[in-house]
Amino acid sequence: MELKILIKNSEERFISYKKLLEELNKNKNIFIVDDKFVIWYKNFVRDCKNDEQIWLKKLIKEKTHENEGLNPISCYKY
Repeated sequence: MELKILIKNSEERFISYKKLLEELNKNKNIFIVDDKFVIWYKNFVRDCKNDEQIWLKKLIKEKTHENEGLNPISCYKY
Protein backbone atom coordinates (compact mmCIF):
# COMPACT_ATOMS: atom_id res chain seq x y z
CA MET A 1 0.00 0.00 0.00
CA GLU A 2 2.78 2.44 0.93
CA LEU A 3 4.56 1.81 -2.37
CA LYS A 4 1.44 2.74 -4.33
CA ILE A 5 1.25 6.04 -2.47
CA LEU A 6 4.93 6.76 -3.16
CA ILE A 7 4.41 6.05 -6.86
CA LYS A 8 1.31 8.24 -7.01
CA ASN A 9 3.05 11.14 -5.28
CA SER A 10 6.11 10.78 -7.49
CA GLU A 11 3.95 10.78 -10.62
CA GLU A 12 2.20 13.95 -9.46
CA ARG A 13 5.52 15.70 -8.79
CA PHE A 14 6.90 14.61 -12.17
CA ILE A 15 3.81 15.94 -13.96
CA SER A 16 3.95 19.24 -12.08
CA TYR A 17 7.64 19.73 -12.96
CA LYS A 18 6.87 18.92 -16.59
CA LYS A 19 3.99 21.42 -16.69
CA LEU A 20 6.11 24.07 -15.01
CA LEU A 21 8.82 23.66 -17.65
CA GLU A 22 6.22 23.95 -20.38
CA GLU A 23 4.93 27.18 -18.85
CA LEU A 24 8.44 28.57 -18.53
CA ASN A 25 9.10 27.89 -22.19
CA LYS A 26 5.69 29.07 -23.35
CA ASN A 27 5.65 32.44 -21.55
CA LYS A 28 8.79 33.99 -22.96
CA ASN A 29 7.42 37.50 -22.50
CA ILE A 30 7.26 36.92 -18.73
CA PHE A 31 10.28 34.62 -18.35
CA ILE A 32 12.91 36.37 -20.41
CA VAL A 33 15.19 33.83 -22.05
CA ASP A 34 18.44 35.73 -21.41
CA ASP A 35 17.78 36.49 -17.75
CA LYS A 36 20.27 34.71 -15.48
CA PHE A 37 17.66 33.86 -12.89
CA VAL A 38 15.30 32.38 -15.51
CA ILE A 39 18.15 30.28 -16.92
CA TRP A 40 19.04 29.07 -13.44
CA TYR A 41 15.40 28.37 -12.58
CA LYS A 42 14.80 26.40 -15.79
CA ASN A 43 17.88 24.30 -15.13
CA PHE A 44 16.80 23.75 -11.54
CA VAL A 45 13.28 22.64 -12.54
CA ARG A 46 14.70 20.43 -15.31
CA ASP A 47 17.06 18.76 -12.82
CA CYS A 48 14.21 18.22 -10.37
CA LYS A 49 12.08 16.70 -13.14
CA ASN A 50 14.90 14.38 -14.20
CA ASP A 51 15.60 13.33 -10.61
CA GLU A 52 11.91 12.65 -10.06
CA GLN A 53 11.75 10.59 -13.24
CA ILE A 54 14.67 8.44 -12.06
CA TRP A 55 13.04 8.00 -8.65
CA LEU A 56 9.72 7.09 -10.26
CA LYS A 57 11.40 4.45 -12.43
CA LYS A 58 13.01 2.94 -9.33
CA LEU A 59 9.66 2.84 -7.54
CA ILE A 60 7.93 1.22 -10.50
CA LYS A 61 10.72 -1.33 -10.78
CA GLU A 62 10.35 -2.09 -7.08
CA LYS A 63 6.59 -2.48 -7.55
CA THR A 64 7.00 -4.88 -10.48
CA HIS A 65 9.50 -6.98 -8.51
CA GLU A 66 7.71 -6.64 -5.18
CA ASN A 67 7.02 -10.33 -4.82
CA GLU A 68 10.42 -11.47 -6.08
CA GLY A 69 12.34 -10.57 -2.94
CA LEU A 70 14.16 -7.38 -3.94
CA ASN A 71 15.13 -4.90 -1.28
CA PRO A 72 12.26 -3.10 0.38
CA ILE A 73 11.65 0.50 -0.63
CA SER A 74 13.06 1.66 2.71
CA CYS A 75 16.54 0.72 1.45
CA TYR A 76 16.48 3.46 -1.20
CA LYS A 77 17.68 6.99 -0.66
CA TYR A 78 14.86 9.56 -0.65
